[in-house]
Amino acid sequence: MIEDAAPLGAWTLSVLAIPETGLGTRREASGAELGQLARALDIPSCERLAAHYVVHAIGGGRFRVAGHVSAALTQRCVVSLDPLPATIEEQFDEEFWPAEAIEPEIGEHEHEALAHVEPEPIVDGRIEIGRLVYETVAAALPPYPRKPGVELDWSGEASSGPEHARANPFAALAKLKGDS
Repeated sequence: MIEDAAPLGAWTLSVLAIPETGLGTRREASGAELGQLARALDIPSCERLAAHYVVHAIGGGRFRVAGHVSAALTQRCVVSLDPLPATIEEQFDEEFWPAEAIEPEIGEHEHEALAHVEPEPIVDGRIEIGRLVYETVAAALPPYPRKPGVELDWSGEASSGPEHARANPFAALAKLKGDS
C-alpha cells in the first residue's frame, strides 16, 4: 500500500457532510498514521495523537474549524541524543474558504494584508483536517529539546599542539593578526 505524501492525509472532511448545525468529531491516529507522523516530523516515535474539533459553516461556502490536539511522542535530546518523551497539548482555530474566494490583497491595502491571517483553501470540496493537525503538532514541538540536567560542555581546555591549530578555524586568522 502506498502512503499518502502528507501525514494524516486521509483525515479530510467533505463539506457536504457538514450539517447546518455544525459537526463535532474526535479522531485518534492509527498505528500506521503514528509511524507516518513520526517520519514526517523526523522524530523517533509518536505514541499517541488525538484531535477533537468542531466544524461550523460561517457562510459563503466558508467553514471554521476549532479544536484541540493532544500527542505523546519521543524526540531526541540535542545534546546527548537520548530519547526524550514530550507531550503536546495545543488549540487550533482556522477558517477554510473555497479557493476562488481567497484572493491576495495587494496594492493600497498591502499593510492590511500583512496583518490579516489568510484562510486555508477547501480542496476539491474537502477540508484537510489532517494537515491542520499535523501543522499544529509540528509548530508545537520544541525545536531544541534537551533532557533535564544535560548540558553541553564548552569549557574543555584547548590543546596548544599543532593538531589543535588545524582543528581551530580561527587559527589562520590569529596567525595573520600576529604577523601584522
